[in-house]
Amino acid sequence: MSHLTGLKNLEVELNPPYLGEWPNKIGANMLNFAGIEFISYQFLNSLEPTRKRFNQNLSRLLSDRIVRILQLVERSDSISAELKAEMISLWEEAKELSKWRNRIAHNPVLPTWKAGSDSASQLPDLIGVPDMKQIRSGDISDTISIDALNTLIDSSAALAAKLHKIAKEACLTMRSMDCHRSSGSPEIENYCPEIGLHGPKFVTKLLTDIPLSDPRLGGLRDFVE
Repeated sequence: MSHLTGLKNLEVELNPPYLGEWPNKIGANMLNFAGIEFISYQFLNSLEPTRKRFNQNLSRLLSDRIVRILQLVERSDSISAELKAEMISLWEEAKELSKWRNRIAHNPVLPTWKAGSDSASQLPDLIGVPDMKQIRSGDISDTISIDALNTLIDSSAALAAKLHKIAKEACLTMRSMDCHRSSGSPEIENYCPEIGLHGPKFVTKLLTDIPLSDPRLGGLRDFVE
């Protein structure tokens, strides 16, 4: 018994010559999200209290790691309210974009020819990525066009860059002060006392106003590197 006649009649063609830029575009989107996947581990490396807790994340899907990151960020006493809000916003965005990444990863690139077109000799009239989950509630699906895919590529690249930047800030904010205290090194505020702040606010101001290459930050730079 066939539930969907159209699905039954579709053929699969491997490496078709008409795909054009689709393989490269899909690859670009996947690579951008691979970067976001890696950054999630960087966050958890700084946020988790023990190596055992960190290791538990290694078998989790990205969606579950994001849930864990959000939990740890909200509970942290070392992160300023401003930095928390930015982290939460970025990872919520990653959660939404990952739904599109998953759709592209788990669905085919589907060519379509209009009635009267010859699929044997003519290029497709339309190429897109459908969503098989949508046919649970009907017999049709919308499709991701090449323009939409370009937007997803740009969005995931911009998000990865923001997350990478804030991951460095998170590492400095949550770990450098504790590590310097436990090793007998000076308090982080001693590097640039003229800033006149303390704790996370000091770190935020430091990262904003003073480059890490500044000679006064030699000890801190050695720790980060």
